[in-house]
Amino acid sequence: MNMYTEDYNKQLISAIAACLAGVAEEEERMLVEQWKNRSGRNRRLWQRLSAGNAWKREVDELDRTAVEEGWQRLERRMTRRYTLWERVRPLAGYAAVMAGLAVGFVLLREFKNAGEALVAVEQKQPEATTGVQLILADGRVIPINELGDVQIQEEDGATIYKDSTYIDYSRNIVQEDTVEIFNEMRMLNGMAYTITLSDGTRVYMNAESRLRFPVKFLGSRRVVEFEGEAYFSVAKNEERPFVIKTGGVEVAVLGTEFNLRAYSNETEIVTTLVSGKVQVSDDQYCCALDPGEQAVYATQTKELSTRVVDVNLYTAWCRAEILFKDTRLEDIMKNLARWYGIEYFFLDETAAELEFGGCFERFDSIDPILDMIRRTELLNVVREGNKIYFSIKK
Repeated sequence: MNMYTEDYNKQLISAIAACLAGVAEEEERMLVEQWKNRSGRNRRLWQRLSAGNAWKREVDELDRTAVEEGWQRLERRMTRRYTLWERVRPLAGYAAVMAGLAVGFVLLREFKNAGEALVAVEQKQPEATTGVQLILADGRVIPINELGDVQIQEEDGATIYKDSTYIDYSRNIVQEDTVEIFNEMRMLNGMAYTITLSDGTRVYMNAESRLRFPVKFLGSRRVVEFEGEAYFSVAKNEERPFVIKTGGVEVAVLGTEFNLRAYSNETEIVTTLVSGKVQVSDDQYCCALDPGEQAVYATQTKELSTRVVDVNLYTAWCRAEILFKDTRLEDIMKNLARWYGIEYFFLDETAAELEFGGCFERFDSIDPILDMIRRTELLNVVREGNKIYFSIKK
């Protein structure tokens, strides 16, 4: 059984019900968006429920039993009893309760095993070992992906809250500190995960990324260190700028949303602004971005430039998509290797320079992408276990 079946199902049903009833909080909307983005089947379920108040028709199709009795029937179909009624009832009275009842029955009807976690619907596991690690200031390494809903206790008394989709520092209640205590989040292959920092800033981290951050921000600036790729939604605070240090570059913001790509084995640090404003600078140059603009810092030449881009191309990974357009095969394979944990080899130098475009669901196997490359008739693509070889067709 999936390790977060019980709690995840409770939270998801409650969140979907709140969205359908129009009373969802931001955290609930994020949970539903993450669930929708995990598979095409999830998105089709959402479209079915949300189209023209379809959830009301689902309620009408039930046995027209009382709401309390309906929840009891729903709970009996779960692996363990828990009170979904108590989670949904406070949201918006009768409408939210009925929405939750409909959601519960519709979703449960979609699965052959009532105890299966809804997060696992049509989601194929990446081929590589996945994982998220939290390294505490005292050196403890917490395997986040191996834990269910927990509260992690820091030595300074801070409490970290974690569930199946994110880890939250914003609810910490600790005494006033004079020294910042730093933790670190590390993403391994094939994993994306959300962390909420103490100021409310949310960071959605992609595979092979690392974030070093204080348990509680002190001083006039909110400073973190980052390597990899992440989507930042920075809590607004005009008096305390949020600063990201990465590879000799600083990205400073007051409150905005942007994507930052700064892998140590790549030659560019790329900041793509979705909304608000950011400032990117190094020791010599500084530039300010408007939404739809991108700053590119060349790590070898130390040059900083800007350009207008389609932000969807650079944020597709947040929607659980693999999207590329006129992209070098070598760059495509760098991204795929981080997610699927594969190795790739070019037997001809020119093979690496060929450009491709396409869009795939990220949780699919890598095989459909390899099939697409084969169908171009430009390359021989040979897969041997975890290794993939490319050569030009003669």
